[in-house]
Amino acid sequence: MPSILTTTLKAILALLAFSSSSLALQVPRYATIASRDAVAATDYDFVIAGGGVSGLTVADRLTEDPSIKALVIETGPFDEDEDSVLVPGAFFPVPYLWPNLNSAPQSALNNRVFSVPAGRVVGGGSVVNGMVFVRSGKSEYAAWEQLGAKGWGWDDLLPYFRKVSSIWIYI
Repeated sequence: MPSILTTTLKAILALLAFSSSSLALQVPRYATIASRDAVAATDYDFVIAGGGVSGLTVADRLTEDPSIKALVIETGPFDEDEDSVLVPGAFFPVPYLWPNLNSAPQSALNNRVFSVPAGRVVGGGSVVNGMVFVRSGKSEYAAWEQLGAKGWGWDDLLPYFRKVSSIWIYI
């Protein structure tokens, strides 16, 4: 059985290899940045507010039908491939957060107010969360289904979990 140190070193080397190779490969950006005039002159079937993962996923799914035109509106920029974005697990300060976004006063904590980090960038919060993805266990999704959320069970969602966790690099 490998030691914890050996396993940890292998994991660190794998992360370094992945982050180095991702820097070497220029993954093309598929978004088209349209001018205001072009947007105003075009009819869209769907307008999606927010270019976070959810908005971009909805746009991608909708436009699988080539007859559909979708416009995604995002106030934030594209990231600049900083280490704070590219290094898995890194939680460096990032420039892509909404400023002055705070919680409501928390009565159980002497009415303290806390900063709420939320991504203001194409990719949304997923750009600023250290590339962390958390998926619940089967029992959580079974509970959703038992509460009446048909189609939200583990077996229904597993193909989508697999789809979202696959990496495709086009060169």
